[in-house]
Amino acid sequence: MVFLIIGQWTVAMLRGTFVQQQKQVKKTIAIIGATEESGAAIANKFAGDSYRLLLIEDEINQLSQTARNIKRNNSNVNVEIVDCAKEGCWEADIIVIAISFHELKKVIEKISEVATQKIVVFASNEYDESDATALQHLLPHSRIVTALFDSFSGEIFIASNDEEASETISKMINTDVISRYNK
Repeated sequence: MVFLIIGQWTVAMLRGTFVQQQKQVKKTIAIIGATEESGAAIANKFAGDSYRLLLIEDEINQLSQTARNIKRNNSNVNVEIVDCAKEGCWEADIIVIAISFHELKKVIEKISEVATQKIVVFASNEYDESDATALQHLLPHSRIVTALFDSFSGEIFIASNDEEASETISKMINTDVISRYNK
């Protein structure tokens, strides 16, 4: 058997016949606020499937401990600490924001131009549809999903007005979509 790797495709020649398979590429996920309870919970959910995690936080010492904890619980995970929100979000396929809503505007100013057409997950311990709607207005060209972390049960629930984005996140963290909200 002969293998050729061309971009994301693997081509194998088996007994004179070419067989083509697409290589599975894991998504890169930037998590702003991974030291927060909801951020750590969603980071651990993503880490279970060996996604590449970019942890972004102002307090690097706390972040180093969070990264060690994630690696201890998930040995195959690729975790990196990034000190620039814009750079980390530029690299990411999906952006998770797990900070308080009143800090959000400052972060959005840094990442808005690199968040275009990406799924942006607002992770919180409290569900407020008006927060999700406000976030959609701040990032009009992003696909907004809200992830509600229930600290009592440890469950994460998903809500979004973007069916495809909510289904993507739901499958990635193995949970259900609880509702859809209006833009």
